[in-house]
Formats: sequence, structure tokens, C-alpha cells
Amino acid sequence: ASVTSLGASMLYRSESSAEVKLVMDFGLRYALVNSAVYGEAAYDGPGGPNYLYDKITIENTLLFVMRVGVEFEVSRNVSFILGAGYQVDLNKPEETFAGESLGETGLDAVSYCMLLSCKF
Repeated sequence: ASVTSLGASMLYRSESSAEVKLVMDFGLRYALVNSAVYGEAAYDGPGGPNYLYDKITIENTLLFVMRVGVEFEVSRNVSFILGAGYQVDLNKPEETFAGESLGETGLDAVSYCMLLSCKF
């Protein structure tokens, strides 16, 4: 599955004259889920076993995102950022297969990042 998120954040960067800065990001994202997962089910029917092949769909959802990092200034225009983040569903999306509910799923995740920031 692929997830594309759109949203807004509140960003904070500590004192701009310091060589090491604290960077924080808090925001809301609307996650557009494109499930590319297919499932197969077998069941007994008239004349023997029947097979059903269908896409497992996942609803779009709203996420809360929180990230914290430390920015190290390498030169006047180049910085290196190390950070970690967490995202959590504000409403759990529903999964369905062949029109039947499979229950709720979650897009909760922890992430780590190493970034190179170049100012132009």
C-alpha cells in the first residue's frame, strides 16, 4: 500500500545563531491510502470449492504527527539534522475485503531521519 499525506504543521527551530539547534514539528495530516494488497479466499459452494480474489481496501484517515530533531551547522549554508518522529491515527481506518469488514487497522508509526539541509 502507498500512503500520501497532505496537511499542515507548526514548526519550531531554536535560536538561529546557535551552531546546534532544536527542531520540532507538530501537525495534522490527511492520509490518502492506495491499497495495492490483494487477498484470496476459498469457500465451499455448490459444485465444490469456490475462490474469491479481490483487493483489500483501507479507508483514508487523519494523522497527528510529532517530530523532534537536532540540527548541526556544518557551514553557513549547510546543516545536518538527526531526528525521530511518531504518527498516530486520530480515527482508525476500516479494512474491507469483498465488501466485508476486516476490522480496524492502524497507521501508527515511529520514524527516524538523517537530513542534509542546504540554504540557497
